[in-house]
Parts: sequence; C-alpha cells; structure tokens
Amino acid sequence: MRLPGGQAEKTLISAMNPPLSWEHIRADFPILDQQIKSQPLIYFDNAATSQKPRAVIETLRHYYERDNSNVHRGMHALSARATAAYEAARGKLARYLNAASAEEIVFTRGTTESINLVAQTWGPKFLRPGDVILATEMEHHSNLVPWQLLAERTGASLRFLPINGRHELDLARLDEFLTQEVKLFAFNQISNALGTINPVAELCAAARKVGAVTLVDAAQSAGHLPIDVQALGCDFLALSGHKMCGPTGIGALYGRKAILETMPPWQGGGEMIESVRYEKSTWKQPPYRFEAGTPNIAGAIGLGAAVDYIEAIGREAIWEHDAELTQYALKRLGSIPGLRVLGPPLGTPRGAVISFVLGDAHAHDVVTMADEHGLALRGGHHCTQPLMRKLGLVSTARASFYFYNTLAEIDRMVEILTPSAQGANTAAFSLPLGELYDMVVSDHSRRPRNFGELPGDAVVHVHGDNPSCGDTLDLHVQFGPETVENLKFTGSGCTVCMTSASLMTLKLKGKPRAEAARLLHLFHDQVSAPASVEAGPGPRELGDLNVLGGVRKFPQRVKCAMLAWRAFEQALQEADSGESEGNVSTEDAKS
Repeated sequence: MRLPGGQAEKTLISAMNPPLSWEHIRADFPILDQQIKSQPLIYFDNAATSQKPRAVIETLRHYYERDNSNVHRGMHALSARATAAYEAARGKLARYLNAASAEEIVFTRGTTESINLVAQTWGPKFLRPGDVILATEMEHHSNLVPWQLLAERTGASLRFLPINGRHELDLARLDEFLTQEVKLFAFNQISNALGTINPVAELCAAARKVGAVTLVDAAQSAGHLPIDVQALGCDFLALSGHKMCGPTGIGALYGRKAILETMPPWQGGGEMIESVRYEKSTWKQPPYRFEAGTPNIAGAIGLGAAVDYIEAIGREAIWEHDAELTQYALKRLGSIPGLRVLGPPLGTPRGAVISFVLGDAHAHDVVTMADEHGLALRGGHHCTQPLMRKLGLVSTARASFYFYNTLAEIDRMVEILTPSAQGANTAAFSLPLGELYDMVVSDHSRRPRNFGELPGDAVVHVHGDNPSCGDTLDLHVQFGPETVENLKFTGSGCTVCMTSASLMTLKLKGKPRAEAARLLHLFHDQVSAPASVEAGPGPRELGDLNVLGGVRKFPQRVKCAMLAWRAFEQALQEADSGESEGNVSTEDAKS
C-alpha cells in the first residue's frame, strides 16, 4: 500500500513504535495555551496557517541573537554560520521531499510565489498560441490566476478537469481533457476547500504520456503526509512553510534539475549572477539563479527547524492522527441538523479539512458566532471562487485540523454549533452587540425591506460585491431631480450585509440627494471608527442604523455593513454622469 505522497507505507505506526503522546506534543505550542473571550482556544484554522512549536520559535530567536548575517558573500564567522544554516535547511527540505539533490530546491515566499515563478519563467519560454494549460475545478486561486495571466501573455488556453458528484476529480474524463495540446498540467494534492486527495502519481504518469509538464500544489499536504517527488514523478512541486509549522513568508519550489536548468531568471540583482558587465550578465546555475537579492534567511532556517520537528514526530503518524480526527469530526458533524459537509463522504480518505454549510446561515456569521466561544474556524470562499460558484455556494465555514488538535476539541465544536443550528435563519448568528442589535438584525435579515427589483427606464442599477465575505447585492435606485424617489435591492449576503441594506433603503427613500449623501458619510463614520472607540448612541438621524455601529469591533464585517452604501454612492455618481448601470466592490474602498 502507498500513502498519497508516493511513499510506501511501512506498516501500521502503532505496531512499530511506542504510542505518541499527542498531549505532550500539543504542549510544544505555546499559543494554544490561552483563552479567547473567556473560553479555551480551539484552533481549527490550520489550512490557513499552522501554529509554531517552541523549537521553531527558539531557532528564529537564536538566529537573530547569535548568527544574523547575510549569506554566501561574507568572509566572517557570522556569515559562515548563517550560510551553513541556510544551506542546511535546503538540504533538509530536499531530503524531506526525496529530491535528487538540494539543487532542486528553490526558496520562495511560499506556494503562491513558487507557482508564479514557474508561470513567469518556464511558461513564456515554452508555451505558444494553441497550447493548453490544464488545471482542475478545485484549484486555489494561487494555482489558477498565474495560469490565466500566462495564457493572456502567450496565447495559450485554459482547460479545467471537472469534479464529480463526490467532489473528486472525474478521472473517467481525464483522457478527454489531457490531450496532446496540453503542455502543463497543474493540480493540488489536497483541496483546501473540499479535503479531496488527488492521485498525484497517476495524474503525473498520464501527463508524461502526452508530454505535459506537471506542477503539484502541495500547500495542504506537505506538512501532513510523506511526499516523495521521485516516486510521484512530478516536474514541479510548490509548498508553504507556514502551513507546516514553519515561519510565514518562506516556502519552496521543487523542480527537476533538468527543467530548472532550461529556465531563465525570474528577477535580476545580486546573488543570482555569475558575471556582470555593462553590456551583459551571466547567471548562476539553479537554484541560485532564482534567488535574487538577500533571501529570507531566518525563514529558511526556521523552515528547516520545522522539518526537523515534523520528522521527529513522523509524517506517517501525523497522517494517521489527521485521519482519526477528520473521520471523527465527520461523524459528529453529521449529527447537527441542517449541516451539510462538502467533499468526499464519510469513510473515504481525505485531508484534514472539512468545509460545511449550516442551514441558510452565511459562513461569516457562523465563524463570528464560533469565535465568541473561542473556536477559530475559517469562513468564506477559501480562494476558490469558481469552485464555490460551480457548487452553487457563496461561501462555506471550514474546520481544519493538525496533530496538536484533539477529539475533545471536536466534541466542543459540535456543542457550539448544535444549538445555533436550530436558529440558522435568525439572530443566532448575530454579532454579540446587545439585545437591540439582535432584535433589529433578526427582523431585517429575515424579512428585508424593499427587497426586489425596481422596474422602469429611469432606474440606476449598481451591482456590488464584497469578495472577502461573498456578499453580492444589486441596488436599484430611482432618482428624481433632487430626491431619491425609490430604491430596492436584491442579492444574498450575511446578516450584517442584509440588515444594512434593508435599513438603508428605508432611511434613504424620499430623502433629498444631498441629505442621502450626508447620511452615507454619517453611517460610514459610525461603523468604521477605530475599534477601540466605543460605539455610542450615534447620530439621531441614523435611527436603527446605529445598532450597526458596533461592527467596528469586527473589522472584516465593516465591509459587509458598507456594501449597500457603497452601491448607493456609486448610483449617485452614475446618475450625475447620466449613466444607468455601474459596479462597485468593497475591495476598491478603504472600508
């Protein structure tokens, strides 16, 4: 039997070694020993970033206190020590992945930069109009957007291998998509949104048959299971250190030496050069060709320490523990009314990632409520917007586990989520801002006023998006010569977004334009004041809208509260310029 990373399973870990004390291992992570809002922290956001053990923290401290110096070019003792530690980390990572040599490991800022390096060096040199880049429907934006940019530059096109009803790749259609025109096949090993484990070795073997180069996104797998790049047969593999107990801002690109040697430099500057003349420069061999300037020395050394720490535990043991946690969580979550899990079904091997929807509640409302109980979940589209659209979703809540998590924490998560499931369409998921807030939000999010389209030729239509939360809103405004005659809205969003839109349409209808604009600025100031400033009664003119003033304590939710107002602001601009349609995004504004 082989593990998903390409390594042969040695036998059951428990039969080979004394049982690991996961409780003692957990004690290595100081951040976990704290309370959030008077509740013990339960950190289930490991797919976003993992926590760091003392061994890594102390390695970073030691480097900055004892060895801090630039690498490779210094002739003194500090530089020699820093260089030795930096290159030792490269060697550790090469062995960790079973690369043929350390020369196949390029240090980068993480998975995203690793993929962009390939897209901007290998891609322009080898792709031509008519060529195809094949990805899958479950890719993270980091393994999609770089290929879109590359396709635009080279004239290549994109294809996407579909998923099936089990949220796994539809391998029955692989030959239909992986044709001779495909020059690059990029896919993840474990989906960050679904938990699906993809058969990397099988996909790489199929790609080789048509002459396609392969790139594996291992962001969600590198810290969880053994990976043998030679057994997998991939050409490139990208990973992030911060998801495997290492520091942020460091990662690596594995590339087969023969391919790396054909690629031009990405960035120019010091370190990557062999010789520089006024007229021309020559480049070092990989990996240094791709590491221009002073690297993240401390980050690389910290990543090396993380590799040592993970290897001391054993990746096979981590993988088994992940599986136990995940299957247990799937069973327990299945008992919650109205909760639906995405990804492969119970009993199917999957990564330690569980995305779910709870009734009609918006994911951001779910995770905000969970945070009040010390439970750290992730909510949103998880940088997989195309996948969410395919599944007919705006966002999901996500719990993701690592070896320092416990079964008891999963039980506590179920306790937190279960009572709220009974009221998934009510104020059960409102922010903890008092009874009046709960009353207003419960009323307006369940029965939004002025919800619907506004017919007529003299109507300004503005489409608004809040990408960070997944809120979408279409605002329809009928302006008179000096007044806001009527306005309605359609769309979907979290309780904050829908409540704000409902209250706004009530407040602005019939108001003079100048007064409506003034109210817009008053509301903006009320919700976007510094979180340290307590929300007082607020301007009397805002009325019930003042209950949203406390949103300032939750900075990400300010955009939810402001979406309808940004759309109205855009509608004013469109009307003044004689236009009837517009678009707005909360990402284009400060809040």
